[in-house]
Amino acid sequence: MAWVRRLSSAAMAASMGASVAVVVAVAPATARAFERQHHLGVDLGVGVLAVKDKPAASVGPAVGAHYAYGITDQFLLYGEGSYARVAFEERPEPTGPTPTNRPTDVWAAGVGAGYVLDVLQWVPYFGATAGVHGLHGGTLPSAVLVPSVDVALGLDYQLSRSFAVGVAFRQAFLLTEMTNYPSYTKLFARVELLWGF
Repeated sequence: MAWVRRLSSAAMAASMGASVAVVVAVAPATARAFERQHHLGVDLGVGVLAVKDKPAASVGPAVGAHYAYGITDQFLLYGEGSYARVAFEERPEPTGPTPTNRPTDVWAAGVGAGYVLDVLQWVPYFGATAGVHGLHGGTLPSAVLVPSVDVALGLDYQLSRSFAVGVAFRQAFLLTEMTNYPSYTKLFARVELLWGF
């Protein structure tokens, strides 16, 4: 896990962006994203929370669920939720005052829109959501609910018209807590069922 802590959010974003660019450049141009298509899936991955004055990011397992509806073959409306255990324990510092900004758990829920790039079995997309993030546990005196915006990047591979797998990157901006939490990144592997085309 130590190597994950050393990865910066910028490096992860650049890596995902480069992957999407390569796929777009080499993929054929026949669409498999369909109008009025429903997507229902589950996500498994990692959450990486940067915390003010903490020497290393809080990193831990994350799970999520998502639903999307294709308004057209290129535009999606979607909702998603996730939970990450970014730290299993947060102890007071041995010296100095006890920090009060180190959660162990981060919840998120949001709705948004996305744009699907028009390719064959490989389906890259990008979008944004607006929602809330909840932080609790650790050294927080009480739970904190924060309005947020997520930037979304992803790449799905459609195994058939009814089943897809993929990877997803989410960069969250915790709008009223940017000083305490300058970066929150989620990386997921996803599976989903598709219907309604």
